[in-house]
Amino acid sequence: MVLGVVAGSVIVGVTYVGWIAMALIGFATSNPCGYRLTGQQVSPDGAIKAGIVQVDCGATTGVATWAVLAPTGKAFDYRKDRVVAIEGEAIRIAWEGRKLVVSWRAPHTPNVRRSDRAQVELRPL
Repeated sequence: MVLGVVAGSVIVGVTYVGWIAMALIGFATSNPCGYRLTGQQVSPDGAIKAGIVQVDCGATTGVATWAVLAPTGKAFDYRKDRVVAIEGEAIRIAWEGRKLVVSWRAPHTPNVRRSDRAQVELRPL
């Protein structure tokens, strides 16, 4: 009888630890941010598309806006395809040939990531 109670307690304990481990792994790998594609434009040669994404990570952070680039026909991977990030919502994109022009409203300074897909130029609004 005692052995059965001990074995049952061990099984319950292992199951409980397993559930906690799964919850922690899920929490650590989840992304609490919401992404909303608000506009996109295809490059003049049709090879690349640019998008504007609003990023909202909850009540304790402000909204950010990203410019993203991806090959036409491929879905955006917002975090991998980001080329410009700016605090706030005022951002515009336009193509000039193979160059993507990203305009934003001051006083925020954009965070720029180099891209092999297209030249990116920044212009304040």
